[in-house]
Amino acid sequence: MSEQVEWTGSSGKTYTFVVVPWPAPLDLGVVDGNYICARQTIDGEWIPVLIGEGDLADPCAESHPCFNQLIERDVTHFHCHINNDPAARRQEARDLLITHRLAFQPVGCNERGARHEPEGLRVERQTAR
Repeated sequence: MSEQVEWTGSSGKTYTFVVVPWPAPLDLGVVDGNYICARQTIDGEWIPVLIGEGDLADPCAESHPCFNQLIERDVTHFHCHINNDPAARRQEARDLLITHRLAFQPVGCNERGARHEPEGLRVERQTAR
């Protein structure tokens, strides 16, 4: 059986993910869900590098825009779960990004202002200018 881990969002909700080595050998266009590309520290701690949703094979494909950045940031594992509801996937990604800000650049690969960035973070950054 595959390892499972839980990630907690800002809402307090926990999400269970299956953990597989990255890049996972998945076929594009088959299964949608939520994912976290992460690296595991020597102490076993998970560091999120990319949090997202959509085609689960996408971040494992060399054609993904962040593929080389994921390699440079030493991603070791792919955490994923199936989620067929697009609105729920987006909400979950936002919920996780509010808590796990290391996933944002420059440490991680998520870009600020991207479609998953929580509204509060966008407003916070705009007013800080």
